[in-house]
Amino acid sequence: MATTTERGYHNTSSDRDALRRFAGSGSLIRSARETCFRARLDSLRSQRGQNEAVDVLLNLIEQDGAGQWPPLVVYDDWPSALQLYKDIYHEVVPQLSSSSPLLDHDTLMVRRESFRSQMRELLKELINLLEVERLLNAAEAEFAKRLHYTTHVA
Repeated sequence: MATTTERGYHNTSSDRDALRRFAGSGSLIRSARETCFRARLDSLRSQRGQNEAVDVLLNLIEQDGAGQWPPLVVYDDWPSALQLYKDIYHEVVPQLSSSSPLLDHDTLMVRRESFRSQMRELLKELINLLEVERLLNAAEAEFAKRLHYTTHVA
């Protein structure tokens, strides 16, 4: 059913529902934040080559952050050996907070030790350290190669 607002706009119930979903999802805030970020980024780009710090920051944002800052982490793109860290985190994160404050030292110590123990067990059980080490060494070698290239090209 269409209604007319004070300003004469015609709204249907589906329009109102869509607006509620849009506003409730934080899209307006994200959109404003993105616009502000883009304006600042454009301002920095206009100073490229004039200031070494600006050049380093732009490289950090454009290369390492894939045009976003802070970088948007997409865990699905991680190698499977590293995705397990995310899985472990999601399993233990409920233990990190409490709906009511725990003020008793002994209770906190037991809780902390329980958390640490579960974390150690999950890491031992699920993580293949040799594969993680191989991945990190390959990433470090790629970084060194790029660093060597950029220092010799510049």
